[in-house]
Amino acid sequence: MIAKTFEKFNYITVTICVLLLLGISIYYSTLEIKWSFFESQILNVLIIFTSFLLTSYSIDTVTRQLTVERSGRNALHLILYPLVILSYPIESVDLRFIISSALIFSAWRNYRIFLETNRDDQRIKRLLDTSLLLSLSVFLILDNIILFIIPFLVYFTANIKRM
Repeated sequence: MIAKTFEKFNYITVTICVLLLLGISIYYSTLEIKWSFFESQILNVLIIFTSFLLTSYSIDTVTRQLTVERSGRNALHLILYPLVILSYPIESVDLRFIISSALIFSAWRNYRIFLETNRDDQRIKRLLDTSLLLSLSVFLILDNIILFIIPFLVYFTANIKRM
């Protein structure tokens, strides 16, 4: 029954997704946080919630590009993303992983836009954004170093006119 609600992209699906992500953010802020910028619970909720929203927006943008017409696309990713987050074991929350995943998904979004854009100035901007987001992600978690190298290889091997 809940899957029927997410068959179409509308305000109900977005509202349910945002409320689920807000509830998960509040729940994560009540747990022991290993790494955080702030000691305040409210600021940690805001950081976690904005990271979740950024990731959800990036996933939504990529799924929108995969379908041809907007009326025919479903919004099941809006319910699947909070369910996947809830399925992870959470002994203690590490904000580096949450922020790093948000940066990786945003870089993925910018890279998809880079592949579809024909204007050279927009291509350079999207590729630079991808490189910066991945470099920030690498600084947070050094295991992402392989992802850091790929946009630079594409940047130097792509046939883009530089000004």
